[in-house]
Amino acid sequence: MRSKRDEYWLVLGSLVSGLAALTFLAASSRSLGLDQFRQIIQIWTIWALSAGSLGFSVQQHVITSAGTYRSVFQALRSQEVLRVTVPLMSGVAVVTTIWRTEIFGDSSTIWPLLATLIPLGCAATSATRGLWAARRKFRFVAFLSAIENSLRAVAALVLWLFDAGPGAFALAILLGFGVVSLAPRPNLSVQETTQPTTRIYGSAIAGLLAYATLVMSPMIMAVKSANIIETSSTFILLALLRTPYQLSLGLVPKFAADRTLGNDRTRGGSVTSRRVPGSVRHRWPLLLCIVSGIVAVTLGAPVAVQILFGDIVAVSVMQSLLATTTTAIAVVNIVLVVSASTARLDRQLITIWVFATGLGVAYIVLASAISLTSMLCTVGAVELGVATGLLFVLLHHRVPLFVGGTDSTPDRRK
Repeated sequence: MRSKRDEYWLVLGSLVSGLAALTFLAASSRSLGLDQFRQIIQIWTIWALSAGSLGFSVQQHVITSAGTYRSVFQALRSQEVLRVTVPLMSGVAVVTTIWRTEIFGDSSTIWPLLATLIPLGCAATSATRGLWAARRKFRFVAFLSAIENSLRAVAALVLWLFDAGPGAFALAILLGFGVVSLAPRPNLSVQETTQPTTRIYGSAIAGLLAYATLVMSPMIMAVKSANIIETSSTFILLALLRTPYQLSLGLVPKFAADRTLGNDRTRGGSVTSRRVPGSVRHRWPLLLCIVSGIVAVTLGAPVAVQILFGDIVAVSVMQSLLATTTTAIAVVNIVLVVSASTARLDRQLITIWVFATGLGVAYIVLASAISLTSMLCTVGAVELGVATGLLFVLLHHRVPLFVGGTDSTPDRRK
């Protein structure tokens, strides 16, 4: 029963975080207008990319290496975390410095500097949540998820009142990293496991590419000199529809911790712990709810975007349908990626994501012009290709997609 309550708290924390993020974006867009809001679009895109990729890899690494790290600083200076954080910081620094005028519409060096600091802050917050999850304090993990974006939302509302510039709103994004001060004390007890410190290359690359497909579209469109209204519409539509993705991502700490304990208890191969999926009869209501949700969000998203952001965006029902379907597939991919990562299928993870994303990037590079519709079709094709490939790999290696059940049966292969 406690496990279910923890999951509800994590979903609630992610929901509050998503609503706070929309509040920040709505306040900043209303305050700055279309021309200046483009700088916040790009800084927020870099934050979303860093939070998604490092949250997926660093957080899971800290959880599954429970007992190894006692503080955020200790986790940040570990080789495993540095090997994913430093390249991301370097990549952001290079890209935003070379193309800063195209990306930010401003040649000032302050924007690349702010952008480069963001991955470091995301690594620190991910380590903080991982440390609390390793102690199985999932309600506090939910609180941290909620408070991070809530700080940004409150700051944005205050800045709107004082008619502040884009630089102040960018600093408000950095303000959210203050939740690192709420990291657990090193002397708090940890749920020990016998697992060694895990490698995170597969989950880091998969998490980076998974989130990149959902957040990098506005930056790519800016570099390709797309229309500013199309660019802002892409950003806002994907930001609005990423909320279900964030809700699912919020359950990753619980999912990873449960798999870690399950693997630890079954070490030696005498017991196999897995949850048996429900019968076909029980899946139809779930499928009906998913389809109904996609239809409702498809019809409601254009109206919600117009109410929240006004005339700086223009989204059709067909574009909303493409984005909603893509987000639904991306949510499925979260489960598939975590299952493959904990099963140590790093090589397969990297191969599938690099191949699918490479095809998408090749199309974008060769295309003479990029529109909102073509970008959404490309992202949807990448997500669908990854889902198909990962499902095939997991079935081939007989990796269970569901964990945490009580159905423990002897392994007859022994």
